[in-house]
Amino acid sequence: MPKVSVCVPIYNVEKYIEKCVRSLFEQTLDDIEYIFVNDCTPDKSMDILRRVLVEYPQRQKQVTIFEHKYNKGVAASRNTGVNNVTGEYIIHCDSDDWVETDMYEAMYDKAKAENADIVCCNYVAEYSYKRVFETYPYLEETKEILQKLSPSILNSSLVNKLVRKDLYERYAIRSFEGINMNEDLGQTLRLRYLSRKTVIIPKVFYHYNKLNEASMTVSSNLRYEEDRIQCARLLEDWFVS
Repeated sequence: MPKVSVCVPIYNVEKYIEKCVRSLFEQTLDDIEYIFVNDCTPDKSMDILRRVLVEYPQRQKQVTIFEHKYNKGVAASRNTGVNNVTGEYIIHCDSDDWVETDMYEAMYDKAKAENADIVCCNYVAEYSYKRVFETYPYLEETKEILQKLSPSILNSSLVNKLVRKDLYERYAIRSFEGINMNEDLGQTLRLRYLSRKTVIIPKVFYHYNKLNEASMTVSSNLRYEEDRIQCARLLEDWFVS
């Protein structure tokens, strides 16, 4: 069993994926697996991934690539990843972002030291003209804190949260398929609610790419608002049940 499984959905990121996968393959954590999900990307993203992978022979046996037969969206891609991991802990990475090379080792060590179900880290939003750091104001997330928080990228995102695989499996937690904007919240809120212990490692490990104009999170539109409403309804149904 690998210590960490990293799930990476791929769609239309040929300008950015090389930086992403290099940061993944250069992780200081050796005992790791990478699950890449090709959601029928129309560009050369997969060619770039395979070209870069050749340069990291020590990682090749740790990589599995799944190919969707048709475009299903990011929520379904995340589910494909989670359905096929073998690691003790799971984390997601978006294929247009990048990470610090010691991110997964530090988060895994923190999880084991604290016996935590979830470990969160801080991130920096990378714009062409500035960098915006987003940091947690606390070191452990209690139920009282969770109840008072408003959704934000920092506390809702999957990419800065290392989650014990057993938490996914025991409660059958997956993304709400069909919701491809704000889909992180539908998964992380349930995981954080169910977590016996959620701790923060107060370091900036994740680089959130705000340069990608093709990203669904760049602009707010009617589909985004519809997805938010549907996510809220599904969450309400889950909590009521």
